[in-house]
Amino acid sequence: MAFSERQLSSFGVAFTLAVCSITAIACGVIRYGGQGKPFWTIMLPAGLALLAAIAYAIRGFVCRRWETAHPLSDERLRRPDRLREQLLAILGINLWGCLFIVAMVFQVRLLQYVAWVLAVIILIGVLTAEITHRHSRKHA
Repeated sequence: MAFSERQLSSFGVAFTLAVCSITAIACGVIRYGGQGKPFWTIMLPAGLALLAAIAYAIRGFVCRRWETAHPLSDERLRRPDRLREQLLAILGINLWGCLFIVAMVFQVRLLQYVAWVLAVIILIGVLTAEITHRHSRKHA
């Protein structure tokens, strides 16, 4: 099964926003008991991120429906080998986002350092995969 760039990016963004916003809301409830200014400082952006996740999911389904009615050429479809790279990047970013949110809300210094190191590793991995893909595409 092949996915278009637009579908994959829409669903990936929706998934990332949803996971991170739900994590932030859960951490806010656990840490602050669901009340007070610190809770609302976390809750409002997390709620907006959840609304944005819904919007991106809707965009992904609209793209999917439109692309079913209007098939794309092979060049515009996401290849299965690239799909694996993109899914790993999405999962890595979600892991980092959740780890970072937990580290910041609960002020766990060691976890904050681990989150920053993980962010650098993910960035290097994504950049390496993209450079490799562009290089192989140029020589094909």
